[in-house]
Amino acid sequence: MTISAQNTLNEIFIMNSDFVVYVVDDDKPILKAVEYVLTKEGFNTELFASTDEFLNHYIAEKMGCLFLDVNMPDMNGLEFQKILKKQEIEIPVVMMTAHGNIPMAVSALKAGALDFVEKPFNTEKLVSCVKECLEYCLSHFSLDIQRHNTTLLLKKLTSREQEVMNYLCEGCTSKEIGNLLNISSRTAEHHRMILMHKLQVKSVIELVKLVEIVK
Repeated sequence: MTISAQNTLNEIFIMNSDFVVYVVDDDKPILKAVEYVLTKEGFNTELFASTDEFLNHYIAEKMGCLFLDVNMPDMNGLEFQKILKKQEIEIPVVMMTAHGNIPMAVSALKAGALDFVEKPFNTEKLVSCVKECLEYCLSHFSLDIQRHNTTLLLKKLTSREQEVMNYLCEGCTSKEIGNLLNISSRTAEHHRMILMHKLQVKSVIELVKLVEIVK
């Protein structure tokens, strides 16, 4: 993806409010400060005073990121990361930590957080983290599209073509596939040509790469 195309996508997501910055912190002034900075930059924000409140309002279909205070009254950031993983909530997390609590932030990064920001906030760092999350989401969004398109292509195959495809991906020749499926090598080769045409690939290597996308 080119830089100009990336920037265009960024503008589209922001303008359409498809990208949401969820902020979870029990400190109301912090919530308002983050909201002020990010709203001024054109980002849509949703504020929550607890992790439970966030979970009750989170909509998986919305593209977004989560700014999470490391030390919440109900649980710390590391514990909440485990809950997100258990509930299969895939969202980039940025930990917000008070100065001096860097060890906790480092542990959060090792547990899967995308980044962390220190309080009091540096405005540029805050905005930079959001943009990093946006780029992360866009890259995964692109991968989801690839998976979707590949799945549609694979559905075009007959059951026999799927069998031939699986053996091709295992490195079998048309002759070997013919023996395995009790058909002639010529018939196996015919199926190979048809399925590769349907899947829009020109070699077995391209075929394997295509199949790997949906795994």
